[in-house]
Amino acid sequence: MSHRPHGGSLSVEQDVDLAPYNTYGLPGRAAFLTCVHTVGELLRACEFARSRSLRSAVLGAGSNIVIDESGYDGLLIVNRIHLLERREKNRIEVGAGVDLAELVGFAQGQGLAGLERLAGIPGSVGGALFGNAGAFGVQIGELVEQVGYVDPGCRERNADPDELAFSYRGGAFKRGELTGVIATALLRLTPASPGEITSAMEETLAARAGKHPAGASCGSYFKNVEADLIEPEVRARLSAWITFNRIPAGRLIEEAGGKGLRVGGAVVSAHHCNFLLNEGGATGNEVKRLARQVKELVRDRFEIELEEEVRYL
Repeated sequence: MSHRPHGGSLSVEQDVDLAPYNTYGLPGRAAFLTCVHTVGELLRACEFARSRSLRSAVLGAGSNIVIDESGYDGLLIVNRIHLLERREKNRIEVGAGVDLAELVGFAQGQGLAGLERLAGIPGSVGGALFGNAGAFGVQIGELVEQVGYVDPGCRERNADPDELAFSYRGGAFKRGELTGVIATALLRLTPASPGEITSAMEETLAARAGKHPAGASCGSYFKNVEADLIEPEVRARLSAWITFNRIPAGRLIEEAGGKGLRVGGAVVSAHHCNFLLNEGGATGNEVKRLARQVKELVRDRFEIELEEEVRYL
């Protein structure tokens, strides 16, 4: 069953299976769900939720989220806003629903450098901005000049880098300091030869090859640990593991004995311990119980508190 709010062509479905909307394939149902393809549709979705006093949440590609099997009793907005255009000499305006890989490829074709180290990261641009996605010492937040978003009052807003306050795998939106739905972003890149950009992308993809295990997952589950934030004696003991001033969460989990740990259908990958896989029939509760056990192992062994990179819905 679907509703079409007045004033636009927004289609809202009821009682929707969420398994196709998350890369884990976890079960759960949404009371209401809509896919938005333009900022106008996003504004109408916001009005729909507000007029019915529904809580709302946003999904992008569903690659960094754990669904609760009890479902979601409000409106889920699937962000598919697609915009990808070069602005001025070295800027790209991009919609939050654009696949990150598509953005990286577009920049490559335009001879604009800066994004190539993000090659191979799954998910949408909106999700990447929300979690300040990055790899090999580069984070997308470093390239952002402005983000356009729709606030809880259903108004269009813009935020500059100071307001966005990007941090390692986070920022003002993720911390709740800014609220609303990311719609667009303006990125400032650097002109370079397509050959140089291609070489950097190939190098990045080669470095990733073979590292990520096959199977249903949400990618890296925990943030790598910022070395400056742990006790000096612990940091000194683990100094050989530090890369880009961070300690890989997967290494900590493996050394703490987490490899192969299982709760129901959820298991710690033997190939890369920062991947918690759904090997079939796992529920969101099983994934979360497994994550808690992993955190306990690392805490007991290293006195380090792992922090989730994923978002719980």
